[in-house]
Amino acid sequence: MKYLLLDRDGTINVDKDCLSDPEDIEFCSGTVDGLKRMQRGGIKFFILTNQSWIAKGKLTIAQYKQCEERLLKMLADEGIQIAAVRYCPHRKEDLCECRKPKIGMWESLRKEFPELNEDECAMVGDMDRDVLLGKNIGCMTFRIDSGKFPVGEKGDYLVKNLNEVADILLGHAV
Repeated sequence: MKYLLLDRDGTINVDKDCLSDPEDIEFCSGTVDGLKRMQRGGIKFFILTNQSWIAKGKLTIAQYKQCEERLLKMLADEGIQIAAVRYCPHRKEDLCECRKPKIGMWESLRKEFPELNEDECAMVGDMDRDVLLGKNIGCMTFRIDSGKFPVGEKGDYLVKNLNEVADILLGHAV
């Protein structure tokens, strides 16, 4: 596995619904250790996140960008590099092509990173739409069971956090 497509809220950082204050960002359990291990294993990371709070008027693009910048800095301070971030600011009702589980954010990444291919990617997220995005792309999928959302789509693997993803991808699955 060369590339990991990561959901943001509930996968990397604790899902606090409408995250608008950068100071409220905290990592989910297993995030830092799991990402460090996978990065040492040669895996490159991309974030794909739905942010419908923007279209709902509860989050400005500036607030979103401030949170994104802080998250990227927090990760960089741990030695973790994110190759790129894509976000969808739309609501489900907007019927855009970028909102997960549609593949618009994936297609955008592929334009910038033509080396990406589904056979060398895995999608990780805590919601059904994250798993469905991975299935729509045709890549391996990991569903994080955070306990916040009912698990309908389990994906190829049902895990507790990114550390368990690292165990599986690096060949140390229990």
